[in-house]
Order: sequence, then C-alpha cells, then structure tokens
Amino acid sequence: MDAPYIGGDSPPTLPLARYLPLQPAGIFSHWLHDNVPAGALVLDPLGTHPLTAIEAAQAGYRVIVCCNNPILVFMLEMLASAPDREELLAALAELAAARRNSTRLEQQLLELYLTECPNCNALVPADAYIWQKGAEFPSARLLHCPHCETEGEFNVTPGDIARYAHIGNDTLHRARALQRVSVVGDEYYENALAALDVYAKRPLYVIFTLLNKIDSLSAPERTKQLLYALLLPVLDQGNTLWLHPAQRVRPRQLSTPPLIRENNLWLALENAIDLWTVLDKRVAVSRWQTLPEPGGISILSGRLRSLFPLPAETEPRAVVTVLPRPGQAFWTLSALWCGWLWGREAVTPLRSALQRLRYDWNWHARALKTTFSTLAEHLPAQTPMFACAPEAEPGFLTAAMVAASLAKFHVHTVALQEEANHAQINWQHGTHKKVDAATLQAQMRKNMGQHLAQRGEPAPFMTLLTAALAPVDFSGTSSGEPGGLPHNFIGQVQTSFRAILSAPQFMPSDASQAHNPESTNWYSPHLNMSGQTPRFDRMERALVQFLLEHEVVSLREIEMALFAALPGLNTPKPSEIELLLGSYAEAHTRMNGWRIQEREQPTTRRQDIRSAIADLTGLGERLGYRVQGEMPLLWLDSAGGTDHSFHILASSIVSSVVYQTPADTASQRVIVLPGSRCNLLSYKLKEDPLLAKAFEEWHTLKFRHLRSIAKRDELTLDTWKQLLDADPPSWEEATQFSIFPEAGDLPLFPAI
Repeated sequence: MDAPYIGGDSPPTLPLARYLPLQPAGIFSHWLHDNVPAGALVLDPLGTHPLTAIEAAQAGYRVIVCCNNPILVFMLEMLASAPDREELLAALAELAAARRNSTRLEQQLLELYLTECPNCNALVPADAYIWQKGAEFPSARLLHCPHCETEGEFNVTPGDIARYAHIGNDTLHRARALQRVSVVGDEYYENALAALDVYAKRPLYVIFTLLNKIDSLSAPERTKQLLYALLLPVLDQGNTLWLHPAQRVRPRQLSTPPLIRENNLWLALENAIDLWTVLDKRVAVSRWQTLPEPGGISILSGRLRSLFPLPAETEPRAVVTVLPRPGQAFWTLSALWCGWLWGREAVTPLRSALQRLRYDWNWHARALKTTFSTLAEHLPAQTPMFACAPEAEPGFLTAAMVAASLAKFHVHTVALQEEANHAQINWQHGTHKKVDAATLQAQMRKNMGQHLAQRGEPAPFMTLLTAALAPVDFSGTSSGEPGGLPHNFIGQVQTSFRAILSAPQFMPSDASQAHNPESTNWYSPHLNMSGQTPRFDRMERALVQFLLEHEVVSLREIEMALFAALPGLNTPKPSEIELLLGSYAEAHTRMNGWRIQEREQPTTRRQDIRSAIADLTGLGERLGYRVQGEMPLLWLDSAGGTDHSFHILASSIVSSVVYQTPADTASQRVIVLPGSRCNLLSYKLKEDPLLAKAFEEWHTLKFRHLRSIAKRDELTLDTWKQLLDADPPSWEEATQFSIFPEAGDLPLFPAI
C-alpha cells in the first residue's frame, strides 16, 4: 500500500484562506500526470478548495467540479477568470469615487477610522482597533502615521470614542443583514440571528454601505462581479473572529476571542486586490451540463447525485479532491455572505449549515460516506480516487477511512507526511476481507505490529493510526445501522486504538508522555528488531547515495529521491532531511543547490578509516594488546580473549552492528565514526528506546578524538580508559529549518 509522498509548493494566498484546507500546490497535477492519460476527464466531487480544479485544468485535463457552497463556486469562477490588477483597481476607483451625501465614498468610510497620531497629532486612518470582548468601546488602536512615520499600538483617545459613538445605532443595517438571510418563521431564523453577533456596529455599517453602493452603481456586470470579489474578503475581515495579537488562527466555531482586532475595512478592500491576482492565464469555466474542453472546468453548483447518470463517453477517468474538515464557522458565515451578496434565495443550499451548530466526527463520516457511495454507484469500479487530507488529525483521518470503507472503497496506496499532518490516499472501489466488530481490535493490532516490524523503529501516533486503519474493511461492523454507521462509531474506533497502545505490547518512546499518546512515538518491545534496517538508517543511506550520484542537486530533487526511497508511512520529515544534510552536504550558492562535502567523498572516508585502523593498531600494541582484524578490529589480551572490539564506520548506521554483536564478544565494544555523524547518532538514540537500550554498554569514539589520543607520547591503560569516553556525542537541537530554504529554491514543506 506504500506510494511515494508527493511534495507540493507553497500555494498563493487566496481570499478566505484561513478557512480553506492547507493544501500545497502541485500535488494533484503531479499525480494526474503519473496516473491518468493527458486530456482525460476528471471529477472533483466536493469542491472543497478552488485551486484543485484549476490545477487539474492547468495541467491539461477536463474537469467537472461539484460544489454546494455558492461562496466557493464564486471564488472558483473569479479566480479562473484571472482578473488583472488594472481592472480591479479601475473597479475599486469607480466605487471609491461614488458619492454619498456629496462626499466620496472612500473619504466617508475612512473617516470612520480616523485617529490622532500620538506624535504629530495628525488625523490618520487607524489600521485597526483593539477590543476587549464585551466592551462598549475599543481600548487601543494600531496605526502608522504617513506624516511622521510613528507606528505601533496606542491607547484610544476621547476623540476615538466620540467618533465611534457618532456612528449611531446599527439597528437598520442589522435588520437588513438578517432579512437578506432569513425571515421570521424560518426554522433557522434564530441561528441566523445568533450568527450576526460576530459583527459589531462599525464593520456592519461599512459592509452594508459598500453593498448598497455596489448594488446602485450603473456599471457593467463584470465590474460589479469584481467589486463583489473585493468585498468578499472584507466580509470576513469585518467579523470578530480576529484575535489580537495577530496569529494564524483557523476558526472552526463562531467563538469570539477575549481580545479582538477590528480591522479597517476600507484598507481591507484595497488589500483584497492582491488576493485575486494569483493566476496569469485564464481558465475556461462553464456551468454543467456543458462539457469542458481540455484545460477547462465545468461547475455543477449543487449536490453530486444530480450529476448522474453520465453518458458513457463522459465518464471521469479519475476522482481528485481535498477532503474537507467540519467547519461550522465557515459554513455558517458562507450562508450569511450568500444572502448579503445575492439575496435570500442564494442561501437555500446552505440552510442546513445554519441549522447545524455542532459537527462531530460521526456526522462527518456519514456525510463523506454519502459522497463516496454516490461515486461507487455511478463510476466504474476501476476508477481511482486520489484524495488529500490536510491537517490530518486522528478523528478526521478515522472518519475518512471509515466512510470510504463503508462505501466499498479500499485503500490502494497511502502516504503520510507526519510533520505537515498531510495524508495522500488513493482509494479504489472493490471488496476485500471484512472485519466484524469483534475482531476489529485484533486486526488493528496486527496491522500496527506489521508496520513497526517493517519500519524498524518507533512510529508517531498518526502514522500508527493510519497503519492500523488503512487495510481494514469496516463494512462488516455496520450492518443495519442508519447511514451504515453505528452511533459514535468513530469514537469507538479511536478508543479501540488507544486501548491497544495502553497494552504492554506497545510502549511510548517518551514515558512521560504516556498520558498524551499523540505527542510521542510508539514502539513494541516484543518485536525482535535485530533483522531490521531502521527507517532513518535507510534514509541516511539513500541520501548519501543520491548525493554521490549527482554533482549538485536542488532541495526538491533531494525530497523526491528520499520520498521514493521511503514511501508511504515511512515518508521522511523535513527536520530529518535537514539533519542529514547538515551532516553530509553543503550549500552550493552559485548553482543554488546542495552537494556532498569534500570530506564525505568515498576516497576521503576510506582514507579516514585506514588512518583509524592504523591508530587503533598502534594504540593497542602500545598498551600491550595483540591486535587482530580490521572490521571489527580486536584487541586481544594475553590469554587470547577479546578485551576491545572496534567497529569503524563512515556513517551513523550503527543498528546492524549493535543488534548483531553479542554482548560477550568483548568487554569493551566501541563504535568509531566521524564527529560529524554524532548528531545523527544522538538523534537516533534519543528517538529509539530499543536502539538506545542495546547501545547502553557501547562506547563512541570520534575520529578526531582518536587522532588526538594516538599523538600522546605517554599513554597507560588507565589513561586510555579515562580518555575513551572523554568526548561523547551529544544531541544538539538544530535551529528550525536553519538551512531551509536556499534563496530561490523551493522549501520542502512550506508553511501556508
């Protein structure tokens, strides 16, 4: 089931980015290129992220996307139309120049945010105001004065409070905001009314002033659409879900933080231009039932089931999608924004979002199963479904795995980047051996043990969970249940998994974190690891081999090589690649890449090993031992017994030596290696309790320390014993991504 993880690029920052999945760019185009004929028809059944369809279309595929959220549909259409900066600026200029009570709209709205500069006393628009939750007035303001360059956070002034009070009552705007979404008597009316609480007086005033003016403009339809596009991020910037100090918060619930940042919404309108100018070339978009041409998109704004049945000649060759997470905040706000932008009828597809205030993982699994079952019913069995799961936490991944399995999809391949919390799953429709509820835990335990045996080292919580669930067919556990899913089944599966980890068969790498199983790695003390090459050792070997085969390589080339060498659930982490490069490689600034250090060339390291053998031979003879062999090199005492055994390595791959060298072979067992490997060795011992336990009776001797000892004129056995452990390896925590990325190069896993 292993497939190489596909690395992605940092995507552009989009409108409403804090609600969209954290999906790197380029993953879907890469997978499609490798698995689907060029120009074929592909389907995105969820429409969770607008760039999924755009990316597939830009790769030359014909794309059908189904989406039931009008906000996401609008974003897809607008992004695909590739508006340029000039036309957005022209639309904004027309809006800014519109008159309201003989005053330019821009001037009138900026006056709502005026504040005194604490240095030169000039009146300037504040960037934002800071509010205590529940307060009547703001407590501070953020500003940058263009006159004297003063900037920072300052307490509000009496003038700030007076100007805020002058705005007056927002009853009229609040009533209109509600009326455009719901009316008294609607079953979701009270929830819509409650949702409006995340909009304070000044933002609501600005938003509806802008909406009223856009609606009344005598402008071409394209201009109005561009203005709606610019307004969309403002609708989000105007709510009270913005925390101060600013953090990268991804709201899941409509929960106001204790300290709120109220943004200047005219500035937000101006800044929105950059969010829409992310494509250089337009992508052709039509509405279903128009079939897209290669490089085009057809959008079904509705539920997936209404797409079928399709004519035989239009059957998609593949399904690609980003799996959604439950997001009450985004879907509730989407319902408000639909009504505000397009009227109450536009809210119809999102009424259920207004009615539902809580989403649990069981509900989410049922929702995903509905989509998967529709695909299984109408698409040929061999149609692959490639899905990405960003922010893949345990409940999310469990819900997705169970939902797909209940719809008769089985995992064909899976890859997980644990540090990025990003899973890539290729499902195929079909059946395999079912597991009933009674044997589910036993099957999960078996799957976990098999993965650990293959991995050869401890595994993170999420990796083990994926290994436990991926091969399981859950359909045998749900017979006769509503929606095919027993009550709280997702919770039961997670409880079963945690129960397995609490059994003696599995142990945490960090015993202090046993109460918090997601924060540590896990291993099985009952597995015999002596025949396994640990995953990190395989990674080290693969990196060195790749560097030796190429003069200079980019980070992306290194990434791809290591992902291919360690696929699936063994995917290397960026921090591990950084650690290995710090030991073996150096940056080549002129060629913008990496190359192996000169001292790591095989001829150089072979000479180092020969020098170490010579030094150990000379030292042994000086201390009265008889020296025998080279790999290992032995010091024999007068009775012929082995007193010291030296294992000389150019790498930090000590597992085979440590696991396969019996304790009784020598009273003193020593690993001799370059000092530049010691951080790697210390990391392995820190991360792997089994290796650390096997290494307890071993000594470590660095090449440079050995050379220093060999140069001593006087050396006794007692002195040797003191010096042997005088320069032990120690773990040095690397500065986070200190060598990532190089200028102009692609980071391994960008923060997005």
